[in-house]
Amino acid sequence: MGIGLMSLKSSRNYRNRKQPRATLQKLESYLGFRSHRNQAPARDGLRSAEEFRGILNRERARVNRNGHEFSLVVFDLGNVNHNSAYTRHLVHVLSHRVRATDETGWLDERRIGVALPYTAPEGALKMAHDVCQKISTRALSPKYMVYTYPSRWMAADDIPDPLRRLDGISP
Repeated sequence: MGIGLMSLKSSRNYRNRKQPRATLQKLESYLGFRSHRNQAPARDGLRSAEEFRGILNRERARVNRNGHEFSLVVFDLGNVNHNSAYTRHLVHVLSHRVRATDETGWLDERRIGVALPYTAPEGALKMAHDVCQKISTRALSPKYMVYTYPSRWMAADDIPDPLRRLDGISP
């Protein structure tokens, strides 16, 4: 008799559940904030540099609030063109290797970043090594660096701090 039935009060609350989300979207719109959740990745499967920096800032704020850590793996493409077969292959390998909670995007014209929430440096190194192993079956493996926030992070002027990074060059 009571299974599946709601009181009038709980029924109203259920119907109005979307109101906080609408209020949040209005606030984000008013502040000029674009939520990455509503944006699809670019055609190449990677977030733009602007979107990716926003994601990194969000993850840093989450770490500061909750006290965990996250890692960032940066793959350096060197002088390889964005639209090259090599870049497309790397993006393809990354798309099959990252978790649903991970984010990939451009850091600049020659570097691709992978944000790994709730991941220690050891886990990030394993992911980077796995990607390099897959790439090495068809081409040279990319160079990569692993940063972990808050313990090993990029310097304030966005130049990697060589004393606090973990370098990875696949064998």
